[in-house]
Amino acid sequence: MKQSSVCTATFFCCALALLSSCGGGGGGGGDDFVGAGLVTVRSSPSTIDTGDRMLVTAEVSDLHENGILLKFRYPAGLDYVLDSAELLPQGTDNPSDIGPAVNAQQDGETFLVFFLQRSQFGSEERGTVSFQLEGIDRVQSGEIEVDADVNDPLVDDSAEFDPESPEFGAEDATSVSVTS
Repeated sequence: MKQSSVCTATFFCCALALLSSCGGGGGGGGDDFVGAGLVTVRSSPSTIDTGDRMLVTAEVSDLHENGILLKFRYPAGLDYVLDSAELLPQGTDNPSDIGPAVNAQQDGETFLVFFLQRSQFGSEERGTVSFQLEGIDRVQSGEIEVDADVNDPLVDDSAEFDPESPEFGAEDATSVSVTS
């Protein structure tokens, strides 16, 4: 009888140890995240007429210490409104004007690229990048996509993005349309 009691007690101890270790892994966020940054994108309104404008907002957080290339891709039927881009660090009501380093079309799509440093996002190291797009031609069912890449300090910013080889992997997207 004693041997069966020892086996049962050992089984329960092992089971308890296994169960108590479940769920102990990293879940993302916080200091565990390694990448360029976390980004989401929205547009308002999502449907406009030609000649009208929409506001595009991207929430950015967990930026890499080297800074990021914040890349947007959208249909050629939309056009960036000059001097409309700004960065609003979270926890402030003081936006700063920013301009895209790249505004280029390639194969019916437009790329808008911002080079942003972590310090621009303030003490909370998160914030909102916003800009306006104007409808210039019909877009039936398009998307505005966003991608964040780590800024390489060893490569000059002017050489870091090429619209012919954009190395674009959308991390988030929002649907848009332009009616005529």
